[in-house]
Amino acid sequence: PDYQMVIAYPFALTPGTSGPIVTNAVIATIQTSEDFDRYRGQLDGAVVLSTPPMPMSPRFTQDAFRHDEESLGVFETEGIDLLIRRHARGQLEQSNFRREEISDEEVEDFYKAEGVAVVLTASIGSDGTVYATGHPTTRNRRTRAGVQSALPTLAVATEHYNRIYRILERGIPVTMDVDVRIGFDESDPTGYNIIGEIEGTDLADEVVMIGAHMDSWHTGTGATDNASGVSVVLEAMRILKAIGAQPRRTIRVALWSQEELGLRGSRGYIRHHFGEDGVYTPDYDKFSVYFNMDNGTGQFRGVHTQGNAQATPILQAWMTPFHDLQVKTISLFSNTGTDHLSYNRVGLPGFQFIQDRIDYRARTHHFNMDVYD
Repeated sequence: PDYQMVIAYPFALTPGTSGPIVTNAVIATIQTSEDFDRYRGQLDGAVVLSTPPMPMSPRFTQDAFRHDEESLGVFETEGIDLLIRRHARGQLEQSNFRREEISDEEVEDFYKAEGVAVVLTASIGSDGTVYATGHPTTRNRRTRAGVQSALPTLAVATEHYNRIYRILERGIPVTMDVDVRIGFDESDPTGYNIIGEIEGTDLADEVVMIGAHMDSWHTGTGATDNASGVSVVLEAMRILKAIGAQPRRTIRVALWSQEELGLRGSRGYIRHHFGEDGVYTPDYDKFSVYFNMDNGTGQFRGVHTQGNAQATPILQAWMTPFHDLQVKTISLFSNTGTDHLSYNRVGLPGFQFIQDRIDYRARTHHFNMDVYD
């Protein structure tokens, strides 16, 4: 027999295996409910390959990019992220597996009923880079009971997953030794944001905020998502303190928790301090603006307006002193998935900076390579 170590990471909020499991691997990729009968009675105790092989090809372009006049111009005129459209996450042919008219919960219930031991999925990425976020069926069941009711589920490096799949397709048995160890920390169920400020002078009751999130997924250390953003906002506040700045408006910094779990930190802060659902506090009308950083380590090149056209002349004037640093672009693109959206959803102005892509999308964003180097 041939032995190989396999690069794989459990999804967050997945249960463990309660010790090593040594058992056969079986292909059981379920696309529709009609696929259930194909695998019924064949999966007891198995490690299941639950997704098709992940396509991949040699890369003839680099992983890291900076914006150029073309990509910045398309942001301004069409609101399109040209680099994402052209290069995706480094492998254009790759995408996360999608089922048709059947949910992940229904598939997992079938696997559980059949006695499946462990579920494997093919990760996007290449060269051992693995993309893993939250378990697909425990997003709304983030309790000990919810996690323990799921199946251990792992994202596997593309090259290794595809090799196992090909061997099985040829009718050659594959035995796997899987040991998933997890832990629950229930010592403090409260989420915490860190808030600091430089108090304003004559307009101190009006607030300008900057922020970034502290939490990260578990396979790396969160260096680019989002320790880089935390570092920038802290450095901005340090510089303002060092030069003895006395702003008219209060400048407040927020380091958010639980961004990766649905913007919970920023949404909770806004709910308590500004209100929501049409019921707002007096501070709501005195709020000026929020600027967010959460797109890796790339240089700032401008601001996404998030559909707030009225802010364009203000942002243009605000960026003028930074034109020599190439911070010039007013983008029609609406950046999604991070904490400025918590402000937008209650009608407060919140913006995300345009940043050079570098290798954020191809190597670090939610990948196991999100580490300092």
